[in-house]
Amino acid sequence: MIVSVFLLKNGEKYFGKNYSPILFSIFFVGTIISGMWLWINFWGDRELRKIIKNEDQEPTKDELKEIEKWTGRLEIVDKDLIFHYGEEQKIKIEISDIKVIGEFTTEADLIATDWYLILVKKNNEVVYLPAYAVGFQETLNQLSKILNYEIAPRLFASVKFDSNIIYPKSVDGEKLFNLKGVNSNSVWEKIKVNMGFSSITPILRNEIIQLKEKKAFLESKD
Repeated sequence: MIVSVFLLKNGEKYFGKNYSPILFSIFFVGTIISGMWLWINFWGDRELRKIIKNEDQEPTKDELKEIEKWTGRLEIVDKDLIFHYGEEQKIKIEISDIKVIGEFTTEADLIATDWYLILVKKNNEVVYLPAYAVGFQETLNQLSKILNYEIAPRLFASVKFDSNIIYPKSVDGEKLFNLKGVNSNSVWEKIKVNMGFSSITPILRNEIIQLKEKKAFLESKD
């Protein structure tokens, strides 16, 4: 909004007579849309926290539907891990195609974007799954049985950009990503993080890229 007001008053001086109204309109509309997006998501996040932080009782069916609306739903069917999101959309991953399992946290204030379960496939494709998705713990329990290895995340209390490898054993506890960029800790940076955009870019470590797929998947069963 501040930028919009500045452009309204000084746009003609810096950008010429014809550009001031156009630039003002673009920034003004962008500000309104961003503000609405943040208001809707922070309101939804507040409701999510009420449900998730209530450890005294299990969420009701209606509460689970509310959580799923914001974070999606995880389940394992046969030998596939499936992430449901949006209207009948889903990501399907063969468990035998998973090379590395890890986690990644950000500095976001929104529950849906501050902690992720990370799956690295054999072709080094990286899949981000919200750690607060419905069925998260049940999915981890099933994965642990299938892989014969405890899948136990450790970064649930992290409030910074960080990563950790959970599986396989040979790299358990190591960093999953190298973090590229500089976090300015500014208000604008905080807004960007909550909207899913950040100056910090997670890059898969070369050691993980070069990890042998077959060994990674079978190691826990040796």
